[in-house]
Amino acid sequence: MPIPKEGETFRLLNYATNNVLVANKGTGNEGALTAYNRNTVYQDQIFELVSRSDGTFYIQAFHINMNGVYGRIFSIMDNVGMKYEYSGNESLRFTFEEGSSNRAGWYRLVTPAYNLVLTGKPWNYHADGEKYDDQYFKFETDYGEFTKSADA
Repeated sequence: MPIPKEGETFRLLNYATNNVLVANKGTGNEGALTAYNRNTVYQDQIFELVSRSDGTFYIQAFHINMNGVYGRIFSIMDNVGMKYEYSGNESLRFTFEEGSSNRAGWYRLVTPAYNLVLTGKPWNYHADGEKYDDQYFKFETDYGEFTKSADA
């Protein structure tokens, strides 16, 4: 499955766990990034890409927090989650590396500034380390009918 175009919504399905990532709203400027069974579609599982001029992307949650801000996935050493304030932080910028063979169509979500890759736990791991199945995600765009809520 190709990388979605900007504005196209998707869920991030993990190759190893068959779970999807979930953007938890949190109460302040950060929230947790968790994983959940893919069988039921919830709004907090939906993401979209925001492209940047440097070739990286923000992975932005489709829903907003209490302060009316969209969350973006972040990944820094020993921490992953949702950030609800934007300061040009490099931990919010991702590139995508497609797998090969049985992982073709699945992508590693890499934070180049920190040389980290997101895993399905979710957690992170050194991007130049060994490549494990839990580092690969599919952009699942065929998750069924879903509409943006009025408050998003």
